[in-house]
This record gives sequence, C-alpha cells and structure tokens, in this order.
Amino acid sequence: GILEKVNVYLDRVLDANQSILKEVLAMSSAAVRQIIYEHFEKDGTVERLRGEGQKLGQELGQELGQELGQEKAKRETALEMLRRGFQVEEVADIVKMPLEWVKGLMN
Repeated sequence: GILEKVNVYLDRVLDANQSILKEVLAMSSAAVRQIIYEHFEKDGTVERLRGEGQKLGQELGQELGQELGQEKAKRETALEMLRRGFQVEEVADIVKMPLEWVKGLMN
C-alpha cells in the first residue's frame, strides 16, 4: 500500500543523499512524520534511543550528584577552616576552590 511506497521512497532518498532526506523531513507533513516514526518504532530504533536516553540521563544524574556532594564537602571544610581562623587564601588553596568562592562563603 501507500505506506510501503513511502518507506521505499524514503529508503531510496536516504541511500542517495542524506541531506535530501533532511530537506524532505523539514518539508513533510505530520502524516509523513508519523509514518517515519512508525517505521523506526517497528525496527526497534525508537526503543533503542529511549534506552540510550535513559542511560545517559542516569549517568548525568549520578555525575551531578557526585559534583554537588563534593562541593558540599568542600563548603563544609572551608567554613570550618574559616571558623578556626585560616586565611581566605589558605582555605582556597587547600579545598582547591577559587578565592571568590571562599569569600562568598563568608557572607
């Protein structure tokens, strides 16, 4: 039927030139985009991309959590050092943070 013809057409366009396919997609109607989506859903591409997106999201979340935890630990250490009378420059050097960051803690 018509869906098979559209799929064959899009496959040929892709084989011929990817930039042309991009133009077709930019000009295509919602119906054509739906057909393309369904095509990639059938062959597992959509599910694979979902899985990759979820994995990337988890990795980014873990990385952000680690960074926030490290900064919190540095902040607590720096505040304790400031309470004990360390100079701002010493604190910045020891916790490996910018001088302005340490000065900001004092406010």
